[in-house]
Amino acid sequence: MKLSFPGVVPDELLWPLLACLPDHVLWLDTECRVLGSNKSLNPAQSRPLLGRCVLDLLDPLERAKAESAYDEVRTTGKPNSFQARYNDPSGQSSLFETFIVPLGAPGDISGFITNSRDVTGASQRDRNLELAVQATGMGIWRFDVRTGAVEWNAEMHRIMGREVPIAPDTYLAEAVHPEDKEQAVAQTRRSFEEGVFGTISHRIVRPDGAVRWVMLVGNMERGAGGALIAAHGVTID
Repeated sequence: MKLSFPGVVPDELLWPLLACLPDHVLWLDTECRVLGSNKSLNPAQSRPLLGRCVLDLLDPLERAKAESAYDEVRTTGKPNSFQARYNDPSGQSSLFETFIVPLGAPGDISGFITNSRDVTGASQRDRNLELAVQATGMGIWRFDVRTGAVEWNAEMHRIMGREVPIAPDTYLAEAVHPEDKEQAVAQTRRSFEEGVFGTISHRIVRPDGAVRWVMLVGNMERGAGGALIAAHGVTID
């Protein structure tokens, strides 16, 4: 299959460009069979790929996830992505993140271009960090000032005794102990006005009625122009 992008990359430069990419680029037919690759060998199984269905290379337990991603691209004509594990002949498993781009217009897809990146190491580092955070007993939170979105890690949910994260205004109104509310409101307002969060300690009342002392250590995230983007930090029970 001739792969060409007229007016974007000269044909004589396209193959050297693809060959030097660290990721694994494949172009597939509509049934996900490999028509070409920027690598001569499959990175996970070390054997020729041409003519093989990439879905057959996946861990069987994760094949349905990949099939769903390709089906969505066929239906919508829009790019999609998924993460799935590939098993090599020795039994080792590698986690790849794959981005799918359709060739053709919606309703008339002639194939796919995929870009797969080995994220096994990054995934393990994230898991190690998660385990380390769990060991410290710290709740991690982030409040996006622009959208109002709130993110909590699992430990933050445990500390607060809540299944759904709550925004700062709701936190101050519902979670802070009535005797500590005035001070907590003043400290929080000052943090947002001055752009320096610092350390805040007070009692909280959980939905089950339990009272706990917590210490919040946070920071303010600002954009290129100095505008406040988010507040984020940790809560220690």
